[in-house]
Amino acid sequence: MLWAMTLGLWRDRAAFALTFLLPVFIYAIFAAVFASAAGGDFSVRIALYVDADPVAEALALGLQQSPQIAGVTRVPTVEGLEDEVRSGRVAAGLAILRPDQTAAPRFQIFAEATREAPAVVLESALARLAPDAASEEAAARVFVNPVNVDAPMAAYYAAGVAMLFLILSGFQTALALHEERDAGVIERIAASPSGIHPLIDARFIFIALQGVAQIGVILVAAAVIFGVDLGYAPLALALASIGAAIGAAGLTLAITTLCRSRAQAHAVGTVVALILAAIGGSMAPKFLMPPQIAAIGDWTPNGLGIDAFGAALWAGGGAEAALAPTGLLVAMGLALLAVAHIAGARALSANA
Repeated sequence: MLWAMTLGLWRDRAAFALTFLLPVFIYAIFAAVFASAAGGDFSVRIALYVDADPVAEALALGLQQSPQIAGVTRVPTVEGLEDEVRSGRVAAGLAILRPDQTAAPRFQIFAEATREAPAVVLESALARLAPDAASEEAAARVFVNPVNVDAPMAAYYAAGVAMLFLILSGFQTALALHEERDAGVIERIAASPSGIHPLIDARFIFIALQGVAQIGVILVAAAVIFGVDLGYAPLALALASIGAAIGAAGLTLAITTLCRSRAQAHAVGTVVALILAAIGGSMAPKFLMPPQIAAIGDWTPNGLGIDAFGAALWAGGGAEAALAPTGLLVAMGLALLAVAHIAGARALSANA
């Protein structure tokens, strides 16, 4: 019996890969995402504004050579510094101000409330160069967030957890397609002139509506339990919710229809949801990740969804800032819905 089961596992290539290859792949991703920050090997990219002063320029040069600073973007104005930090192009910002050449330099550290750790790293690097900079009188921290400065991580994880469970619950709902196929329901529906396509479209609409409702529940919980302010940009919040739900619906349907069985779809869906959550920012903010993985995460449904919700919940920008990530999510969802139609039709014809 053991030999028969071993041969069965070896011959089932999908089961073999899920059992032995995917764990290694998952391990490599999670180790790359979390190991550097957890081990203290953490450097940040910053924006820098410097007054036209020799002392300030010398401090800036020393800061650029610090091992804690991964890169420096010089900006001509303090307003440009705030914009760099708010947009997420840099992790933190520093203004070195010395309008009076007889006085010691003063420092302003700009941070986004959901990315306070980079500001701490920047303060540490600055204190090594100028020990007096560690005092509250010499260095002031400025948060660029227009909303939820008092509960930034509660707002951030409302978006991150919403994206994770949109995909997980979407997979659970999409699995019904395999149950309906096994019960012969799909074959009877496919005999109609429209074929299988109305069934997939109906499932897509249901998953998207379920997702919007799910996001609403999470946001209400964030507001009631943690005091997250939902009123800064309600239109951006609505756009983000709709875009995220459409993106998750298309993704889950496409992967489910591409799988051969319910068991395979369940396993693959869980793995995909965990990978997207890890690299997309649902488990930890992307600034903690290596730049290459963070760049990939920006294009995942989780990363795009978090960016869209950020326009309403912490980063600001309103509906205008939410349009680009929302549009990408909608385009992704509709493109993957087309994949689901093609895969579903092919699977039906293969079983005929």
